Amino acid sequence: MPYKAPCKAGVVPCGAHREGNARAAVAGLRRRPRATAGRRAATAHVAVAPAPASPKARALSAAAKADLAAALVADCGLAPDAAARVAAATDRYSGVSGSAALLARKVAVLQRDLGRAETDRALRVFPQLLCCKVEQLASRLEMWDDAFPAAPPGQLRRRLLAQPQLLAVSVESTVPGLYEIAVLAGVQRGGWAAWAYKALPLALTRPAVVEARLRRALGLLNGGPGAARAALAAAGAAGADGPENAEEEELQAGLPASETSSGSGGAGGAAGATFTMVDVQKAAERDHRWLMLRETLVIERLEALQAALGVGGCLWGARARVPWHSACRAFLRQPSLLNRRPELVAARAAALRSLQGLGGERATRALLSMPALLNLDPAVLGGRWRALQEAADSHPPWRAQLDAAAPATVASLLIRSQARLDRLLFLRSSGLQGSAGSLKTLIDSREAAFEAKFGAYDSWRRARATVCGDGGAAGGGAGMAGDGEREDAG
Repeated sequence: MPYKAPCKAGVVPCGAHREGNARAAVAGLRRRPRATAGRRAATAHVAVAPAPASPKARALSAAAKADLAAALVADCGLAPDAAARVAAATDRYSGVSGSAALLARKVAVLQRDLGRAETDRALRVFPQLLCCKVEQLASRLEMWDDAFPAAPPGQLRRRLLAQPQLLAVSVESTVPGLYEIAVLAGVQRGGWAAWAYKALPLALTRPAVVEARLRRALGLLNGGPGAARAALAAAGAAGADGPENAEEEELQAGLPASETSSGSGGAGGAAGATFTMVDVQKAAERDHRWLMLRETLVIERLEALQAALGVGGCLWGARARVPWHSACRAFLRQPSLLNRRPELVAARAAALRSLQGLGGERATRALLSMPALLNLDPAVLGGRWRALQEAADSHPPWRAQLDAAAPATVASLLIRSQARLDRLLFLRSSGLQGSAGSLKTLIDSREAAFEAKFGAYDSWRRARATVCGDGGAAGGGAGMAGDGEREDAG
């Protein structure tokens, strides 16, 4: 069916339009319609295994479970610990058969399509996967492959294995749900597939839940942590069996007036409101992972970020913390910060403020202008600052420029790759500082332009890479260096 845009381009539909337009935007993706009788429950649609078996049904004794595990090891080559997890699951989940022959058939399908080691890993994490029928396991693997044909070979399977619960859900409803979430996150239609693949873990969450979290996040940013906690408490008190308008009240709690008015598109925000729904959507589009955190944890980590950004600064007089809206803006610019442990973020902020010659106040302002600095390991950050200091010491004009640099300028210099900073070392060793220009211009200039101006740079860089074994020095990319996004989400 033709695409029907939400109320405003890239904006979560509100009021009477909330359900219809976002749902219609992805309705054509469904192979068969998902049942939507009544108000959708705001709960994750994780494919939970069948309810635990009753005590009478728990017929396998400890010895029988040991025999079952041994049979799976002998017949399937399953790792002993994975086999033990499967055998133990027969007590807890009625869908996990106690028949070694039936389990062996299911394990064989997984081993054929995923590999032995990967199957062991998946069953250690989620033995309930064997609640599925044999034919379901095979068909769902194929359907996931069909859903993301552009995925690099083998990568999709690895991602499914990292979250094997995804193999236990109906792909026919789950993938369209992911696209629906992409619409709610403000992703433009051409980017739905790429964003849905990146946000694959959100397949276990209903779109209605994501929509509610986006709205509560906006309430948190504009209303502060106190109002956000009150909204969460009210939502919990209403519960699934509350009045028909309980979900609507819970969604609107803490939002600016224009966000809750009937028929509002949601992009505007009330007079005086600092943030809009578009801001929240952009944060979700940049990094979906904060949507997977418990909402109480989101509040706590935003408070921790506020504290980390402000400790040691004297910008706000007696107040120890930066303003709430400044911390929120840092989150919106770098949403991955909520996926980092608060103590890690605080340590990195403290490391920046401790750099000799930078100053605590300038460091705090630099962090606020470029929160991506908190992605850098303190050792990396310290090395880059030393490189700038050494270059400045070698040329008085550079010293004057660095000492007078605005916080945003300092941040833009520190976020560059080491390969860019190595240009200063080349100029120092060649005695070319006087004809080079300003520090910022030298570091910001494109690689081709720098090499055209300083013809000896390429050979110097290659020779240095050979001597130092420094592969990074040979690749002068733009280099916004952040460490990987593998921090624990808590």
